[in-house]
Order: sequence, then structure tokens, then C-alpha cells
Amino acid sequence: MPTSAPDPAAPPFRWWHLFWRAVLPPIRLLARLCWRLRIDRNTPLPPSSIIVAANHASHLDPPLVGAAIDRPFRFMAVDGLWNEHWWLRLLLNLSGSIPLSRDRAPLGAMRSATSHLRAGGSVGVFPEGSVTRRWGTAEPHPAAAWLSLRTGVPIIPVAVIGSGGIYKEGTVRLRRGRVSVTVGPPIDPADFQEMEDSSAAMMSAWANWIGGIVDEDAGG
Repeated sequence: MPTSAPDPAAPPFRWWHLFWRAVLPPIRLLARLCWRLRIDRNTPLPPSSIIVAANHASHLDPPLVGAAIDRPFRFMAVDGLWNEHWWLRLLLNLSGSIPLSRDRAPLGAMRSATSHLRAGGSVGVFPEGSVTRRWGTAEPHPAAAWLSLRTGVPIIPVAVIGSGGIYKEGTVRLRRGRVSVTVGPPIDPADFQEMEDSSAAMMSAWANWIGGIVDEDAGG
């Protein structure tokens, strides 16, 4: 019998904070040894809540993004992932992930993420919605912008390059390669509040920044 995802509206457990603190140093070390991980930060991160919005080319992206951000935060993840593997379900629960429904309006997940941000926490989002092998083929979802505009918390764009080449979905073998994670400057919701379609404008700014990093890497 499949195990359902936890209630997204439930209050966050404190141990997920300890989980991130425990796993981030070994993740960085392993990634640097195996994949020559390079982390670039354009500007210092705000000390308070942030919404981390990254492109998504591999299931390895959450720990790689976590290694670059270097602070505990709760990822929003499609609820079906809780039923795929027991070890994946364990990791999702330990990391405090917020289940996001694919079949109905994710009201519970958005309420949970909003409450978490207003309480001083940080949230991670993959606007493409699922693993996308080629950048630009998926229209970004507005969840990150919606959360940002509602809470006043800035979006931190993060570009992950190379993760799709080291892990192929449906396999268990990790390949060697090079991975880089670039953390961009905050996208401030105050700059978009007066626009006719604030959410679309924010996501356009996010996509333009990610696209610029992807194009720069391809050209280099």
C-alpha cells in the first residue's frame, strides 16, 4: 500500500533544520570531489527569509542547490514522489519538503509555504515543475512569484549547470562530470507590485537571468 505524503498544512518539525545542517558539508565535499562542483554567488544572500527558485535538470538538484545556498529551507515537491521509493520518501520527510499536488489546486502547499516564510523560514521552488532536460522547453509556473508578492520575501534565482549529465532518470548510476551552481541577485517583489501582471513579470525576470547563465555556459 503506498504511503501518502504528509499534510502540507501541518506545522514544520524542527529536526529538518538539523538534517540540513548535518548533510550540507558532506554534500559539498562529495560534489567537489566527484563532479568538481563550482559555486558562484553574485551577491550576499539576505539574512532573513528567501524563496530559492532554480532550474531543474536532475533529481540531484535539491542537494546541489542546498549546498550552494548553505542554509536550511523547505523544498516544494510533487506529492507523487513520496510513493516512488522508501528512501526518497525518507529524505523528503527528513528535509521538511512540502508536498505539492499535481492533480488539484495546491492550496494546502501554498498556505504551508506562506506560513513558513512569514515565520522566518525559507522555501525552495523549481518553477519548471518537473525535471526538464533542456532549458527553455517548460513555461515557468508562477508559484515562486505568488509567494514572493504575498509575503514580500525576495526570490533568489539559482542556475544549476551539468546536473543532467551526471544522473539520468531511471538509472541508479551516477556519472562523472562537472557541475556549477550560480546564485543570483535577489528579485525584489517591491519592484513589480505596480505592474499589470506582477507574477508574470517576476517569472520573466527569473527566466531571463537563468537563461543568461545557461547561454553563457554554452558559449564558454
